[in-house]
Amino acid sequence: MKLYAAHLDFTAIIDEFRLDPAFPPDVLADAATATDQHAAGRVDATHIPLVTIDPPGSMDLDQAVGITMLDDERYRVYYAIADPAAFITPGGALHAESLRRGQSIYLPDQTIRLHPPALSENKASLLPNATRPAILWTIDLDPAGAWTDYTITRAIVRSRARFTYEETQAAYDAGTLHPAIAHLPAVGKLLQTSAARRDAITLNFPSQEVQQTPDGLFELIIEPRLPMMDYNSEISLLAGRCAGTTMANAGIGILRTLAEPEPTAVSRFWAEAEHLGYTTHPASPGEFLRTLDANTSRGMAIMREAQKLLRGSEYLDLGANPPRSHAGVITNNDGVRPEYYAQVTAPLRRLADRYATEIVLSLVAETPIPDWVTCDLEQVLAAMTASGRLAATVDHACLDYCEAEVLKTFVGNQFPA
Repeated sequence: MKLYAAHLDFTAIIDEFRLDPAFPPDVLADAATATDQHAAGRVDATHIPLVTIDPPGSMDLDQAVGITMLDDERYRVYYAIADPAAFITPGGALHAESLRRGQSIYLPDQTIRLHPPALSENKASLLPNATRPAILWTIDLDPAGAWTDYTITRAIVRSRARFTYEETQAAYDAGTLHPAIAHLPAVGKLLQTSAARRDAITLNFPSQEVQQTPDGLFELIIEPRLPMMDYNSEISLLAGRCAGTTMANAGIGILRTLAEPEPTAVSRFWAEAEHLGYTTHPASPGEFLRTLDANTSRGMAIMREAQKLLRGSEYLDLGANPPRSHAGVITNNDGVRPEYYAQVTAPLRRLADRYATEIVLSLVAETPIPDWVTCDLEQVLAAMTASGRLAATVDHACLDYCEAEVLKTFVGNQFPA
């Protein structure tokens, strides 16, 4: 759940957890002078119409999407992902600093970035109407929403436009979506109901914004969860499924995993659903959750209960462990091709994505995995685990602070249950 609260000051939380908004001078210098180390070998894909969809004001644009329909109700998804690895010299200051940070940490009023803005919001960002180096995924889907084939290559791309989720939703409702994403709603729905996805436990929370009233107090505004957010998310999960399955089959790489919920946890979930007034349910919690409106108080309450089904997510080193799936992304049912999941679509914000992407590029091209990738894997896993815990702790601290500010004027009041 995204929390916005620009009117509050979170400096005390930054200080408490010793977060570093600023970068050392040598890291800034590295970012300022960095150039694309793979420029000579890139495919020119600037003819492919792509657009980005992000929150308002975002400058670290990791992903650009374009979708075309093939014959027989099949689709081809073009998905360009930022390529910061091309600008980072192994052993350099940028390289070391990213290993130290692990991931960007988001506070309601600012971001503690993984990379300096010169890289994450400029050279490597897929800004509109700018030619940028990228990792280009080309993924084909059959009429049932299963991916049948994909390619991945380093390319030069050009985003045609930058949209917010609100803009794309309004365009969808009006029937005026940009041609690059005209098929995104159909493909998003197809992927949601595909055999690999329909039983996955997907949590879709609306965003919350703390706004200041004219009298100086604060109130909480719930921003509706838009369908276009979920359709766009399916494309990211699709690329992650291709990447994870490829690495699992090769026995090398980094998976993002999450165990299936215990039967007792599922029983408790159904009991809570009945207490909230839901009298019938499908065969699986995942299928049930897809039918809910998360913008209602009851929908948000049962989504909160569903969080208890998803415990124990981790990064898995395939070199030391057998593959495991992710219950929030994939359900490996009998008769369905086993799939796995890896994070590869947010390399400007997450360290692991940069490394997993490099492994998949090598596996698909049948070339050796770069030494800097294999040498760093253990450190990458440790950095992701530590930074993930820190990000969650900071997120909880920000939420506690916002709750206190919103509720302090109601101290002493009584409310009906």
